[in-house]
Amino acid sequence: SASGAPQGSAPGVAEFVYRARPGDTLIGLSARLLLEPRRWPELQRRNAIADPRRIPLGSRIRIPYDWLRLSSQPARVLERAGDARVDGREVAVGAEVADGALTLGFGDGSVLAVQPASRLRLERLQRVEGAGADESVLMLERGKLEMKVRPRGDMGRFEIRTPAAVSAVRGTEFRAGYRDDGAATTETLDGLVGVDAGGAGVAVEAGFGTRAEPGRPPLPPVALLPAPALEAVAALHDTAGRGWALPPVGG
Repeated sequence: SASGAPQGSAPGVAEFVYRARPGDTLIGLSARLLLEPRRWPELQRRNAIADPRRIPLGSRIRIPYDWLRLSSQPARVLERAGDARVDGREVAVGAEVADGALTLGFGDGSVLAVQPASRLRLERLQRVEGAGADESVLMLERGKLEMKVRPRGDMGRFEIRTPAAVSAVRGTEFRAGYRDDGAATTETLDGLVGVDAGGAGVAVEAGFGTRAEPGRPPLPPVALLPAPALEAVAALHDTAGRGWALPPVGG
């Protein structure tokens, strides 16, 4: 299931970080990005920019979210199984939701699967107009997610938050979970995921996972178990309801 939340800055994320591109000027940037372009002198002071007409390439320019021109970026339901609900209401495949559930497709091509017995809140789904950057911040309140995030370059973000930890990526394939005992898990399948908890952070590479408990730093990443061997399982099954046994995996 999933539920909605007011749009706006997610907890702990007060500013959007823009990286200067060739030809950028502060006045031009403000015209593209800000609700009130005349605030460019404030932006200059905030970022200690010496010359507003010559910004060094790649400079990080921090902009409060409430200054930006933003547009909502709803997700679309790609698949559903069983009792799947948004704000207590059943949701159909193909429906657009700004408050999330099921297997979701995002505007940038990212895909997220919500596992059974999970509860997910989409805190923010939006695009920073004029920068071509998508911002997705999700709160996993219970259960487990699996997602494939399309690479986002040097701007924008995709964050999975739980009460215990934050997993942030720019483009990768990973799983995130939050258990009833308060532990958050992150398992990286491809790429790299940064996990922050308890005032510390770890980088979790492909093939590794970590766990964090409320108020404590993430554990050092450990290797994930291998996938079960499927050689003995037939590739094609034409009988409904048929089950099969998988060989156990050590550990």
